[in-house]
Amino acid sequence: MSDPHGSTERLELRLTHTGVAVGRARRLIEERLGSLLARERLEDVKLMTDELVSNAVRHAQPDADGTVGVRVDVLPDRIRVAVTDGSPQFEWTTRASAELAGGFGLVLVDRMADRWGLSQDGRKAVWFEVDLPAHGRR
Repeated sequence: MSDPHGSTERLELRLTHTGVAVGRARRLIEERLGSLLARERLEDVKLMTDELVSNAVRHAQPDADGTVGVRVDVLPDRIRVAVTDGSPQFEWTTRASAELAGGFGLVLVDRMADRWGLSQDGRKAVWFEVDLPAHGRR
């Protein structure tokens, strides 16, 4: 998961496009980030990951192989989590507004993350970032 210089760690996981994906993603976050974040911030990251994976499973198409992707990048100053799926675009006016009316998942991400956004550079992804403490550890 680390590059030769130790400056970036990356983990990529393919999860089935089912509700089981949510629990697997939460375990991944707990295992990989538990030593980097204070307990409360770790719980925030798990919740935000849960929301993005849940949205991908409930509201989006799977990739051609029937999965959604979760990528976790640990950078020197922040952690970035991105969730990808097989939908060609993010549909704010239909799926997102229905999701917001029922679950407030993206509202939580907006309030908890230091930054978040969408990427559609050939593959749709919803991502968020949380800053690491000044020394990179709790």
